[in-house]
Amino acid sequence: MYTAIRSTHVYDSDLAAYQAKTILLQGPSIEALLPYHASLPDNCVVIDVGDHYVLPGFIDGFSQIGAKEIGIRWEGEDETETAQSDDLAPYRIIDSIYPFDAAFKEALANGVTVSHVASGPGSVIGAQTAIVKHDGVTVDEMAITPSFGHAFSLGDIPKRTFKQQTNQPLTRMGIAASLRRYFDKHGAPANIFIRAYHGTDIDTALRLQEEYAFTLTLVHGTGANERQLNELKQRGASLFAGPMFQARERHEQQTLCPSFHKEVVLLGIPYAIISDHPTTSVRNLKLEAALAVREGLDEKHALNALTLATAECLGISDRTGSITAGKQADIAIWNGDPLSLTSSVTHTFVSGKLCYEKEKEQR
Repeated sequence: MYTAIRSTHVYDSDLAAYQAKTILLQGPSIEALLPYHASLPDNCVVIDVGDHYVLPGFIDGFSQIGAKEIGIRWEGEDETETAQSDDLAPYRIIDSIYPFDAAFKEALANGVTVSHVASGPGSVIGAQTAIVKHDGVTVDEMAITPSFGHAFSLGDIPKRTFKQQTNQPLTRMGIAASLRRYFDKHGAPANIFIRAYHGTDIDTALRLQEEYAFTLTLVHGTGANERQLNELKQRGASLFAGPMFQARERHEQQTLCPSFHKEVVLLGIPYAIISDHPTTSVRNLKLEAALAVREGLDEKHALNALTLATAECLGISDRTGSITAGKQADIAIWNGDPLSLTSSVTHTFVSGKLCYEKEKEQR
């Protein structure tokens, strides 16, 4: 059985342009990209969407989806482990992900098909991260990479978390010492994601990276100055920036501004736009990109920061992130420009399966 999606606006990630194409799907994969009026196999289901926009499914580069359920109290909060121990190496976020979190459906309704799930910011030493698709009845079925990297946190939230737990303040030097003890005991994991907003914490992340020679992805990073951004570039680090659309509740968040995205891209740092769901809802992932475009980021980099560039940072670009023959069919169809606030998703496919159809959801 084949499925063909025919549109005058199919996004080509390499050209950063829309073309009239027919996408031929077979099973979970993209079989071929064909000319718009190409002849099709006899047993083919044709979805002709006219001038709608067809793009790769968006990828949320850093999220707590499934581990911190929306609309649930403490019973659905499984994203943060506050045990004060340096022996947290066995912790894996995949053990906390609930496949029926309502946020997965919201993600599909907004064209987001994959998330990189990490532990919450309250954990100084967090869990092994996981990359999951947004469709499945078990997390093992959803997982692309069940153990990808390792998440750590610097800054105000871990300080606050430990103060509430122990009634003793945990200083920034105490947090850094906890990470050093962990690395001394276990070695540095292959892919390290460090949450940091404040410039002081960003310098600490860079210092730790130099001491232990690990591959660093800085998460948030909105307080980074020009020197720090250049150091990230020189060291081959990645930056998962944002979210900007959130309340400025803490001093370290006062630098939140969508223009930061353009600064990072101009320096050529490997880069992704994130929601850090539920810090801002996964529904707002496209809004993050739209705000960046409003502040000067070109649309090509904004769309790639939600698709192919993020897939490359996560090591999954051979499977997803672009509409390419041989890749898995993770596709979203929009009824207008995807970065327009008036556009919405009409269809979402995950691994070739139609998982969301707007008309049916509205009945």
